[in-house]
Parts: sequence; structure tokens; C-alpha cells
Amino acid sequence: MNLSDNFDKVRSDITWLISTRPDLVAKAKLIAQGKYDPNQDNTLDNNDKKFLRCFLNLIIVNPNDLHGKVYVTDNVESRSHLTASSITIANWINGISNFPLFFFLVETTFLPIVGGMGAILATGAVLGIGNTFGASVAKCRKGNRSWSLWGGLLALVGLNVIQTGATGIGVEMMNNRSELNRIYATKIANNYLTDKENQITYLQQSENPIYLNVKERCDVGTTQFNTLPPRHPNRDALYVSLYGAFAQKDTNWNNLPFEKLPVCRQVTRLENEKNQELETAILSYQNLLTERSQTGSDLVFLEKFALQVFNEHFTNQREIKSGTILVGLATTEVFNKLSKGKWTELGLSYFIFILSAITSIASCVMALTHALSKDVQNSYDPQLQIIIDDYFQEMRQALMIAQANDTHIISELDPTIQSLENSYHYEYEPNDMGTGNINHPLPEGNEKEWQN
Repeated sequence: MNLSDNFDKVRSDITWLISTRPDLVAKAKLIAQGKYDPNQDNTLDNNDKKFLRCFLNLIIVNPNDLHGKVYVTDNVESRSHLTASSITIANWINGISNFPLFFFLVETTFLPIVGGMGAILATGAVLGIGNTFGASVAKCRKGNRSWSLWGGLLALVGLNVIQTGATGIGVEMMNNRSELNRIYATKIANNYLTDKENQITYLQQSENPIYLNVKERCDVGTTQFNTLPPRHPNRDALYVSLYGAFAQKDTNWNNLPFEKLPVCRQVTRLENEKNQELETAILSYQNLLTERSQTGSDLVFLEKFALQVFNEHFTNQREIKSGTILVGLATTEVFNKLSKGKWTELGLSYFIFILSAITSIASCVMALTHALSKDVQNSYDPQLQIIIDDYFQEMRQALMIAQANDTHIISELDPTIQSLENSYHYEYEPNDMGTGNINHPLPEGNEKEWQN
């Protein structure tokens, strides 16, 4: 390429910059006047900037991270913004909807404020992981595509599936807490009454070992007494040991200690006690059934008639104590309703679940298609970078020759605009080989601005 052609290309480039990038023109003026400070726009030191950048990248996918800097077209920038927005929105919807899940899991173990902080940290961690996975898929390069693309996509899809499922559960716990409390109270009340019924069955079927021993002695003694002749010398003594003396026939045996009772009177005492205990248990059980029916609320029923059981499972506000139980109950309810087609009963949970599924699928598809886009791959292409660098090298050399000959590429421009030409000489210096060497960044410090 001859010198005249280079001058024409430089002239065309500078004319285009003047018409499209007035900010670069202004910066070039400052450079030419020696008034430009590269750090004038930096209000934070490097460490603060790095921390802020890392923090923002965890909560919002940076579209500039989804493409390279070699050759960035308007289409690539637009696609990057759309892809970054879709990933960020999907993860935020999942994160906000998952927050109740984390909160209720830790709330019952710690104070509410501590539980809230823990839930925020957990939600933020999952949000950051989701954004990182999404960005890793969307910005994969040819050199690491095998692990960055498919490995990242697998992780992204898996995470979104889990988060989408958890979304419905989290919203269900937040939106339907009272119903979950009612369902759990019904379960606990049923278990409580079942235990009472089992106690009755046990009383009916079980035999006290003491009773069995005494009953056997009574039966053996009675059989022996009946076999003795009326005038047998031991007959009266045996009767007294079994039933007491004839003179005690009007005695209230209930007032005597058990060990002083005749054997068969002990049997009667034990049978009466067992019957009384059984009648009391049956009456108590029937009263509990009546009270449960009249109360109309199993929570109120447990609080009034089974306070110890109530305190084991519920707070003073009549809410489930255990976060793990609450999450498990919500999970069961959500998936039972989904499997039985009772979608309308989920209400807001169903809407958020569908919204999460749609946005998650969209973000995964957009991340994948963005990564496979030819334009995006070109933005990382090292061969294309070499071509662009060679082009700017030729332009720089043309400007240096023009400046050496005291020739302006665009002579009709305002003198201050000539700083665009002079800035090349300020920004670049030739090396010993005469080919030139980049010693300072281009204006803005980003080749992309010159490529657009």
C-alpha cells in the first residue's frame, strides 16, 4: 500500500471519528494541549474498583464480559446486553422467590434478624453462582469451549432446575403459611388422638404381671377349696386366705392396703382399678373427639387440650417451629398439587413457578445461542486482532510521516481538531525496527471504540 493510500485511509478514519465520536475529539484536544490526565475519571483506587466490579458482577451480569474486544459490532453489543439482562432477570426472579425458603430454614434456629441476614447471604451466594454460570456459558471462547460451554451449560441448567423448583416452594411458604400451619396441626392432632386410641387398646389387651400372679393363686386356691370336704380342718383357713373371715363380710375392702387384702380380694381390686383406668381413658378420648369437633381448629384444639404437644411443634404465634418441617411440608404440598393437576390451588406459587421456568429456559437458550454466534466468536479471534493491529500500525506510520513532513492529513479542519493527528504521535512511538510499538493506550484505552 503506497503512502497516498494510507493518507486517504487516515483521512477517512479521522473524518468518521469527528462525526461519530465527539468525546474522542475532546479528549484528543486535551492530549495535544498537555491537559489530559488519564486518571481524572477515576474516583476510586484500583482495589476499590476491583472490589466494586467483582461485587457488581455477582449481582448483575456485565454485558461487556460476554464478548471479546477484538471486533465488536453493534449487533454483538446489543446481543450481549439482551443476554446479560435475561440471565440477570432470571436469576433475580429465582433469588427473590428462593429467599423465603432460606429464611424459614434458619429463622427457627436463630433470631429473626440473624435468620434474615443468613437468608440474604444465602440468596446472594446462589444469585452470584447463577450469574457466574450464565456468564461462563455466554462468553466461552473457541479455545475452552468444550469445558466452558457444555460444562457451564450443564451447571446452569441444573442450577435453574433446582431454583425453579424451589421458587414454587418458597412462594408457597410465604403466601400460604397459615394453610401449612393448619395442615401440620391436623397431622399432629390426628397423631395425638391415635396415641390415645392405642392406649385404650393397650389397656384392653394387656395384663399386669402382678394381676396374673394373684389371679392364678386365687384360681388355684378356689379350686382347692371346692374340692375339700365341708368338715376338712384346713377348709376354713383356706377360705379366710382367699376371701377373708366371715366376720369381715361387711368390710369396705377399698380402705385396706393392697398387701393386706385376701388373695381373691386383691384380684377384685386390680380388676376394678383396670376397669376404672379403661373407662377414664375411653371417656377422655371421647371428650377429646367432641372438643376437637366443637373447636373447629386443630391449632386451637392442641393449644387448649394438648399444650405440651402444641409447644413441641408450634410457637406462641401458632406457627410451625421447625423450618425443616415447614420446607418439607411446603414441598409435599406443591408437588402433590402439581402431580394431581390442581394447579389453580397453588395461586401465586404457580404463577411464580411458571415465570421462573420461562425466564430460566430463556436465559439458558440465549446464553447458548450467544456463545455460538459467529460475531461473538470473532470478538475473541486472535488472527483478526493481528489484522486490526497491522491496520492501525500502517495508519500510525502514515501520520508520523505526515507530521515529519509538517503535512496535515485534513488541512481544512479547525487547528484544534488537528490534535487527533497529533495524538497518534503522542500515543505511539516507533521502535528501533521502524515498525512502531504501542507504548500508550489508544484514547479511551479500548480498541473497541476505534472499531465501531
